[in-house]
Amino acid sequence: MSSFSLAVPESWWEFDIRPEGRDTTIRVRAIAESLRTITPRREGDAWRKVTTVEIPEVGTAARTYGVEDVPVAEGDTRTLRMVLTQTYVPLPGTDNQDITQQLDALASMSDAVVREFKKLDDELAKKVNDAVKTEDKRGRKGGKGGTGRE
Repeated sequence: MSSFSLAVPESWWEFDIRPEGRDTTIRVRAIAESLRTITPRREGDAWRKVTTVEIPEVGTAARTYGVEDVPVAEGDTRTLRMVLTQTYVPLPGTDNQDITQQLDALASMSDAVVREFKKLDDELAKKVNDAVKTEDKRGRKGGKGGTGRE
């Protein structure tokens, strides 16, 4: 049995030609092409990547992820550094009520993920605070914010 492989440029798109998946694939690719990447000019600058992903039992979805500086408020020059991830999932059906119920479930799931990240952040901060020891000029160790005298 003979076999072959074909290498194509990364810029080429792979389309599902099956009628049941073709339209969704085309819409997802169009969404991905409409999203903007952000290329950092220097190390530490904000950035965003745009890609497509295959999600088991769902299919192709557009995804953006990165680190962005978000304005605190309109007209305010201050920003907050934020981690961003967005996945554009095609939802089956056209019934608005059905889609709203799916969105509510997706929002609840997203909230749970954010809570888990917050727990990890709190645990890491506690470990760092527990590990930090201050020393006075004589080399004695003290607690957080202490003078080193016990």
